[in-house]
Amino acid sequence: MLETGDLTGKTVPSLLNSSPINAIADKATEAMRKQGRPENFPSFISPQMDMLLTLCSLRGIPIDVEFNSDNTSRTNPRHQMRTHKMFARFKMGQAQDLEDAFAFPSGIAHANLELLLHCAKSTAAFPVGFAPRKIEGFSKKYIRKQFEDIMNVSDKYLPGIFHDQFSDPYVFSSIDGGTLNNEPFSELGSLLSKNVGVNRQDIGMILIDPFPNFEGNPDNKYDGPDSIENMVAPIIGTLRHQSMLKEQDIIAGSSRGAYKRNMIFPSQPEWVNGNMEKAKGNHLACGA
Repeated sequence: MLETGDLTGKTVPSLLNSSPINAIADKATEAMRKQGRPENFPSFISPQMDMLLTLCSLRGIPIDVEFNSDNTSRTNPRHQMRTHKMFARFKMGQAQDLEDAFAFPSGIAHANLELLLHCAKSTAAFPVGFAPRKIEGFSKKYIRKQFEDIMNVSDKYLPGIFHDQFSDPYVFSSIDGGTLNNEPFSELGSLLSKNVGVNRQDIGMILIDPFPNFEGNPDNKYDGPDSIENMVAPIIGTLRHQSMLKEQDIIAGSSRGAYKRNMIFPSQPEWVNGNMEKAKGNHLACGA
């Protein structure tokens, strides 16, 4: 990734060479060519697998907040914002004309295979570190379904989002979805809650967290920035932390019993005076 083979034009696409990621995708393509049908997949992959990838669109989708309660003019006033959270959803063993997902590729000739690989590569596109990926194939109908099913946007508010300024199909550049949505608790919870006829005790969420932070130091002492140069880092951290916080996660986390939530995390013991105690700090060698 430190080689310069990607510097073929007049611009620098990223700090690191993204070509090795393309090579991994090429190997996946070759594997699909050899045994790319679901019946040939390992037994631990469910025939009804439902895959959700989080993406971060650098283009964004315009969203309108309308102000028209007492408006008598021909102008419909509204405040426009943009959302940059996107989702790529693939279902295995499904028909080809799904509204809420793309049919999981069943072979090398499948039209969705290239889309899946582009979306997968974009989840590795760490901002600035690796090159963004151009995503094509998202229709307005498909994205509308994601707003409805995953973001739980009411149907009566959707027309304010999908207006004429929203092109169809929607083409955008994507970076790692973790930039804005590193732990999609509420989105996954929305899909789990829509499992009609499934016992809530039979479904659950497992978070694999290599760097748990629930044993952090108490947040008691605080010294605010006292100069411009000391203000940049706190502002960037504030924007990132606030963008990743979703009020739905707090509400879902407080409503215990909706479905099971479990976490897999490392726990490194250490020996102190002949007794095994839990180590403090990072539990993985790659911990910062």
